[in-house]
Amino acid sequence: MEPPARPCSCGSPGSDTEPGARSSPRSPPRPERGRKRPGGLERAPPESPPSPRGGKRPRKGEGGDVPPSDGDRLFAQKCRELRGFIRPLSELLEGLRRGRYDRGLSSFQQSVAMDRLQRIIGVLQKPEMG
Repeated sequence: MEPPARPCSCGSPGSDTEPGARSSPRSPPRPERGRKRPGGLERAPPESPPSPRGGKRPRKGEGGDVPPSDGDRLFAQKCRELRGFIRPLSELLEGLRRGRYDRGLSSFQQSVAMDRLQRIIGVLQKPEMG
C-alpha cells in the first residue's frame, strides 16, 4: 500500500501528483518508472532469428563451405603456438576468482581482468569462434 500523495509547497499546477509523474496537456500520463509491466519483459522476443549483421561470415555448416582465408589460417596457427599459455592464464584467472589480488585491484578492475582472461582463453582453445 502506497502512502497518500502529499501536495508540494512549490505551487506549480501539477504539484498535487507524485514527484515522478509528470503530465502536460499535450502528452498522455506516463507509467511510473521502476515498476514492471504486467507482461514480464518489456520487449517481446524477436519472432525471426536475427540475421547476420556487420559483415560477419557464416560459421561452418551455415550457408555453404567457404575455404579459410590466409588470415584465418595465420590466426589459427598463432593460437596453436599460444596454447602453452592457457595453463598460466587459467591459474591467474583462478587467483582472481579466489581473491588473491583483492589488495592490488579494485573490484571493477578484477571483473574486467576476469572477463578478458576468459575471452582470451576461449579464443586460444577454439580459434574458429574468435
